[in-house]
This record gives sequence, C-alpha cells and structure tokens, in this order.
Amino acid sequence: MSFENGTYFTISGIHSVDSSVIQQYWPFTILMLIVPVLCLVIIFLYGNRKFQMLLTSFLIFGIVLLIIAGIYYTFFTIKTGTGLVFGVKLILPILMLIFSILAYRGIRKDEAIVRSYDRLR
Repeated sequence: MSFENGTYFTISGIHSVDSSVIQQYWPFTILMLIVPVLCLVIIFLYGNRKFQMLLTSFLIFGIVLLIIAGIYYTFFTIKTGTGLVFGVKLILPILMLIFSILAYRGIRKDEAIVRSYDRLR
C-alpha cells in the first residue's frame, strides 16, 4: 500500500522519507512481522494438529487485527492530506484471511478423520 507523500507499507515495515511517520505506525509494523512468522511456524507443526489449530486461530485473529489496523492507518494518513494509491497489494490481507480460514477448516477435518480411525480400532 502506498501513499502520495512517499510513505508505503511493505512486509518489512513502513518506509517513509519522514522518520516520524514510521514511529506512528509501530503497531501495524509489528503485526506485519508477526503474521508471516506465525504462518511459517504453523506450517511446520503438522505433527501436532491441536496446537496447529490453536495457532491458526491466533493467526486468523492477527490477520483481522492487521486488516483493521491497515484501514485505521489508511484513514489516518488520508486525513493528513495525502491520497491513497490503490494497488493489488490492498487485496492481499483479505486473501490471507480467506486462506487461513480454509487452512483451519482443513486441519479440523484432518483431526476429525484421525479421530474416526481411532474409534474404528
């Protein structure tokens, strides 16, 4: 997401020509760093599905917070007199949310299948 004044959001944080702008967006930057790290941790927890489901629910909550923070800071930046430059990157958090929900459903289905096989034994 980028703005006309040179401020733009990336995975590594917020970049701007003015360092005071970066200090205003530190919660958004922290969320943008936590979400990908949590995704990588969840991928490698395939052996412990219950903990994987728990972390996936935290991931969904984090992505929702990321979307809310992005909307809040977008309107905060627009109020300062700069305009929003629309791009494809605005859709990525919504896609992350959709895919995280689908991952949670898949993990839950796998856990149900394993439980049903345990009952048959």
